[in-house]
Amino acid sequence: MGSSSPLIKKKPCVNRSNKRFFGVPPRSGRTDNSLFTRPDFLASEILSRLNSSFDSSHALAVIAKATGGDFYVFGGTVRKAILNENHSGDLDIIIENGNDKIYEAFSRLGLVYTLNSKGHHRYQWNKLQIDVCQPIEFFSGYNDATEMLKNVDLKINSVAFHFKTKNILDPYSILKTNYCNPGINWNYWRSVNALNFAVASIRLARLLFDSPKLKLSTQDVNGLRKFVIPKLESIDWNLVISRFPEGREIFIKTLLSLIKDHSTTYF
Repeated sequence: MGSSSPLIKKKPCVNRSNKRFFGVPPRSGRTDNSLFTRPDFLASEILSRLNSSFDSSHALAVIAKATGGDFYVFGGTVRKAILNENHSGDLDIIIENGNDKIYEAFSRLGLVYTLNSKGHHRYQWNKLQIDVCQPIEFFSGYNDATEMLKNVDLKINSVAFHFKTKNILDPYSILKTNYCNPGINWNYWRSVNALNFAVASIRLARLLFDSPKLKLSTQDVNGLRKFVIPKLESIDWNLVISRFPEGREIFIKTLLSLIKDHSTTYF
């Protein structure tokens, strides 16, 4: 993807959300978002955000040296750049299958990892949280980053930035369609276990709260109401009590309210 990509004009997203989640008001982003859907501009914005933090810039230097720059940044960093929202600070990295050099480099620096909920290496670089995974470690295992990113929870989370080439990987072409739609990846939701299903639900609620400009499609709204909510009602909430201590009933009410606020149709 290069700088010749045309600037795609999109309809503005209307914010109807004014709910509170965990007692914190929604964050407001800047209003003009059209440039952030152009791959060359998005890549420049992501790199600028990564280098704006002291910890992030130094951690990336270590990762780039260990991998030759052959790694992807994805997750919140990229999503917030697309939506033109404040940078969150955490770093999600995909490295090539079988390349353990980043683990060795962090080990030499005295960094100790824990395993996150998906079993991937999680490091703490001062205040910066870094999650590192190989595609083969992601659920049933995948051959490369493209395959892996097609199987994340939300299509907006499938967009990634390749550090060496500065290219944008967009397997679902959301930058060319509708960046306002997070895009529920139903293959993921129907295949994960109860823990990851509940975690994905909580992540979605947080995302909808933090990103009021997002709009759910009618199809996704129906799926959330008819599939996700009933399944949440049967899940043992003790699996995720530390993530949402208020309990299942309050969470479901919160999620339903957020779904309504972010729906493209009224119900």
